[in-house]
Amino acid sequence: MNEMDFTYANVAIIICIVILVFNYFVKKLNLYQLLLITLLPTWIIISVVQEFEKSYLDNTYSFLSMRGIAELLAYTLPMIILVGGITFYIKYRKYKKSNSFK
Repeated sequence: MNEMDFTYANVAIIICIVILVFNYFVKKLNLYQLLLITLLPTWIIISVVQEFEKSYLDNTYSFLSMRGIAELLAYTLPMIILVGGITFYIKYRKYKKSNSFK
C-alpha cells in the first residue's frame, strides 16, 4: 500500500463520519452546535487514523509526545475543514431544502 491509498481512505472516513454524526444530531442541535459536534470528533478520529498510518509506514511513534499530538492535529485540520466542511455544507443544504417544503 502506498500513501495515496491511505489518503483516499482518510477522505472516505471523513465523509462517513460527518454523514453519520450529522444524521444523528441534526434534529437536536442548532447550526453552530451541529457544526462543532460533527467536525470536532471527526478531526480527532482522523488524527488517530493518520497516526496509525504514520506508524505503519515509517515505524515512528511520535504521537506519544505532546508535540507529536499537536503536529497530527495541525496536519489533519486542513483536510477536515475542506472535506468535512464541504460534506457538512451539502448535508445541511439538503436538510434545509427538504424541511422548507414540509
